[in-house]
Amino acid sequence: MSLLSFGNSKLKKDGIASFSLPAGKSCPNAGECLKGCYALQGFFLMPSVKKAYSKNFELAKKPEKFWSAMGTEIRKVKPKIIRIHASGDFFNARYFMAWVRLAQSYPSVKFYAYTKMVLMVKTIKQEFIQSGTPWPDNFTIIFSEGGKQDAMISPNNDRHSRVFESLDALKAAGYADVTTHDTGAMGPNHKIGLVYHGAKSKKWSTNK
Repeated sequence: MSLLSFGNSKLKKDGIASFSLPAGKSCPNAGECLKGCYALQGFFLMPSVKKAYSKNFELAKKPEKFWSAMGTEIRKVKPKIIRIHASGDFFNARYFMAWVRLAQSYPSVKFYAYTKMVLMVKTIKQEFIQSGTPWPDNFTIIFSEGGKQDAMISPNNDRHSRVFESLDALKAAGYADVTTHDTGAMGPNHKIGLVYHGAKSKKWSTNK
């Protein structure tokens, strides 16, 4: 079973590999975002995709086995960049720490993820600081608005993402546009913007 995919059209153009889980099931802090989640539409509803993500989820529930299997996959595929979760989220701390360990083990690979697990991530990163353990500089975390812990995101200090109704609105707010190219998620601007591209009938409000 191949764990890493280059199938997402947006990521494929930039040579970014991805690992995904079923949207919703693996997203304990999802909130309003579920109403218009792109990962609950189109391509993601194909039986083969749903089956693959479900297998990934079962493996991810066993952190040590997952860490070993993903390490083997990384050595085989040799990706330069991995997006953790084109669909899904860090559903618990043990699973999240498996990815931290992978970033520590493969420093030549860039890892990045959008997440709504704000409290969990901030708590773990604070534990790193208190213990004097350096956070792996090849692991970028972007807090994604639209979840249950939005109030814990500091727009001025935290790298975060926000969905906009138009490109003009995105640029006016000073956000980096990653609508068609995700490489900007790791750029110098910590304000990451996307223009909503899901079904309009399922769109949630982007007003803040």
